[in-house]
Amino acid sequence: MCPVQVYKHFDMKHEAASLLESRAEQYMESWLDRHDKERRNDELLKAMHNLVQTAEILSTIDAGQRTHRACARASLLSLQIRIPDLVWIGLTETNAR
Repeated sequence: MCPVQVYKHFDMKHEAASLLESRAEQYMESWLDRHDKERRNDELLKAMHNLVQTAEILSTIDAGQRTHRACARASLLSLQIRIPDLVWIGLTETNAR
């Protein structure tokens, strides 16, 4: 059983969200370290998936600010995939606009 499943089983939502968010960070860092960014978006897709799962978990515990942040970061990753010439990862919503 993976850690996320254990956290979900024992209703440890904060821990599950933190783990998923951490994994998303690792995928984003891995993508930033790549030289062939335009062709390899699998890390970004995995990071987006983890951030969406994070937002889903956080929404069930009424963690509005963290939920909003996870959704915004997933949205920035979709921009990163569509417009790879600019680095969207790590920008705030305001700076992204």
